[in-house]
Amino acid sequence: MRVLLANKFLYRRAGAEVYVLDLARALERAGHQVAFFAMKDSRNIQTPWSKYFVDEIHYDRSDGLLEDVRKVGHMIWSVEAAKKFRALLADFKPDVVHLHNIYHHLSPSIVQEAKRAGIPVVQTLHDFKLICPNYRLFTKGSACERCQVMKYWNAVRYQCLNDSTPASAAVALEMWVHRLLRVYENGVDQFIAPSVFLRDLLLRWGKSPAKMIVINNPIELAAYGGTSTLGEEVVFAGRLAEEKGVWPLLLAAEKLPDIPFLLIGDGPELANIEARIRERKLGNVKLTGFLRGTELTDRLRKARLIVIPSVWYENYPYAALEAAALGKAVVASRIGGIPEIVEDGTTGRLFPPGDVPAMVDAVKNLYQNVGLLEQMGEAAREKVRRENDPQDHLVAVLDIYKQVS
Repeated sequence: MRVLLANKFLYRRAGAEVYVLDLARALERAGHQVAFFAMKDSRNIQTPWSKYFVDEIHYDRSDGLLEDVRKVGHMIWSVEAAKKFRALLADFKPDVVHLHNIYHHLSPSIVQEAKRAGIPVVQTLHDFKLICPNYRLFTKGSACERCQVMKYWNAVRYQCLNDSTPASAAVALEMWVHRLLRVYENGVDQFIAPSVFLRDLLLRWGKSPAKMIVINNPIELAAYGGTSTLGEEVVFAGRLAEEKGVWPLLLAAEKLPDIPFLLIGDGPELANIEARIRERKLGNVKLTGFLRGTELTDRLRKARLIVIPSVWYENYPYAALEAAALGKAVVASRIGGIPEIVEDGTTGRLFPPGDVPAMVDAVKNLYQNVGLLEQMGEAAREKVRRENDPQDHLVAVLDIYKQVS
């Protein structure tokens, strides 16, 4: 088949990009032809299709009133993206278009171009943007569903994007336009949800059951082979942001001074975390900054256990999959799609999100039990072997392509 993958970034930036690039490689290995549509960026992988990419645009900064207004128009309906995507469709002639995170930088104008060309469209949902203006269903320190359904004025009222009224108004307007036009509802033939949690959430918000299917994200166990040892550190690897539960984690670390904690990552809370570590003299907490590739894997491989203390609706986090692939037990919040990966009492321990005493008990009880840690690690690895096999995943995705074609 000829498959066109569309995602706004085309480098290994986060979970969505890891998925897109791994899927492309799997498709090509199986003999299919792949093209990409994305935004220009010096970090992108090299591809002959980059001549069709949209110009780089930044939503994380203000470039003056007129330019900011233009950017709002671009994210609602990009004429540039539509024109370049139309040219790419004519050149590559795909059998199917597979969308990923196209919001803002590409816009759904490309969905209409695919439909005009008579090309079926599939979309994998990596976050909550289909229903939530700020992607996260998380506002003012807690999980949020205030906008259900089309009550997007709440985004402005609660300044849900960057604590900014103008930015929140812009994404609220974007959501209203796209929902009123039913761009995704009418333009996408099949949605793929990585977790049962996300599927059920979207159905509760009124999405069509006929268009929603669950296909778990894959992970290649062979890539995580080698010796994995039980070291001393309890490791968190992820974005240092409020929704990731970094503050409950620090409180738990403070109550466990004899257990070393390692925080891997970067994010908006980094400076505040560094200040808290200094103020409270948390000698058992270390920060590494952002790591990737083998450097990250090597640190995870030596962990005693992995902790995922999220307080938002995690979809189907790669952090949990990677921990399982490395044979590590996980202590995690019972929220979102996490319990679909971490089985309480079998592959790790679950605790109520934000519940510091429960997190402390879970970490403390597992930390000293080497036999149980090893048993849980083996069970976790076997679970992803059964449920997240890359070849099974590819077969399931190709079946969707054939169904919509």
